[in-house]
Amino acid sequence: MKPLRRENGGVPVSGPGILLLATLLLVAGCGPGGSEGGQAGGAEETATPAAEIEKPSTRWLLFRGDQEGRGISEETLEPPLELRWSFSTDDAVLATAVIDSGRAYVGSDSGIFYCLDLDSGESLWTHETEYGIEGTACLLPEIVVYGAKDGFVYALDRETGDLAWKYETEDQILGGVNAWELPGGGGARLVVGSYDYNLHCINAADGSAAWTFPTENYVNGTPTISEGRAIIGGCDGFLRMISVETGQELSTVQIDAYISNSVAVRDDIAYVAHYGNKVEAFDLATSEKVWEFSGRAFEYYASPAVTADRVFAAGRDKRLHCLDRMTGEQLWEFTARGRIDSSPVVCPGVVYFGSDDGRVYGVDSESGEEVWSYEIGAEIASSPAVADGVLVICGKDGVVYCFEGDAGAPVASR
Repeated sequence: MKPLRRENGGVPVSGPGILLLATLLLVAGCGPGGSEGGQAGGAEETATPAAEIEKPSTRWLLFRGDQEGRGISEETLEPPLELRWSFSTDDAVLATAVIDSGRAYVGSDSGIFYCLDLDSGESLWTHETEYGIEGTACLLPEIVVYGAKDGFVYALDRETGDLAWKYETEDQILGGVNAWELPGGGGARLVVGSYDYNLHCINAADGSAAWTFPTENYVNGTPTISEGRAIIGGCDGFLRMISVETGQELSTVQIDAYISNSVAVRDDIAYVAHYGNKVEAFDLATSEKVWEFSGRAFEYYASPAVTADRVFAAGRDKRLHCLDRMTGEQLWEFTARGRIDSSPVVCPGVVYFGSDDGRVYGVDSESGEEVWSYEIGAEIASSPAVADGVLVICGKDGVVYCFEGDAGAPVASR
């Protein structure tokens, strides 16, 4: 395991006093498997309000970059991007990387979780699980947490990769992890869905269960956290709002279609792209539908990105759709050469995403015109992670690719 080529050139776990989430800013499909759900319960603490963490960070700490799943980065990556390095793993990489403090973290379908140096692409440490890893990790100040196909949630020391704890569910985990900080020094909690039909809430300090919430089918995407609610979709065809304090259900919206991805929230409106071939907006206060967009008869697997005035939804119709956030009216569409399961990320002026046609794309966010593409020659299901001046994306060829916007750096090889 070493970088194929490159350009130019934490802290140990200390127990329950985990600092978190002023800057903490969530992918999988519906398939066979699963088991019975459990019982909700838990104490009544108050979670960090979403308004306090609304501004996206220059770090990429979890899937979609922020707790509300908006898929926005403040990084200005001017195209054309140049390859800084690429790193070969042992198997396909479907997970999305997370980035912080000069490191990228990602798991592969071989079951190996990697910590990579963001400058050189060198492996700093690895952790091996029994089965594959598809879910995106979540970075806390001292630990990195991810779920795996063996049904366990793993917490590793960010500096060394040593196991801090693991938490067992009853079936595989294909989605990512979200987190928040309890007030008054109450510590951090994590939420993650499993194919055991449950949403699990875990105490980050020791991996103990806080509560579980039962659904009626697999829970795939990374849970969204907004205004004290964990918001999930799943293969049971419901959009669910669950109290992060107690694990009790607050409300549901019947979608009547698989939701295989993560929900984006802005201004208390939830944006959902699903297997019913629609993108829909719902008012979370009333559970009423605000609008729907229905294009061609192809499902949505990628999660939408949401800015102040636009929604970007990528579909298996090979198209990236740009919609007016208030009305759902289509403003433009961009056509790739293959279906798009890679969730788009919006940077200033540019939307980045991958496609099954083997290309990473940059599309002008105003006009929908292609401004850059890079062919890796393999399908891309991973989504971009954009932070620290780079874009990291992974392919089904088992390679992690790191791009930067500065094309003037000298090229080195390894």
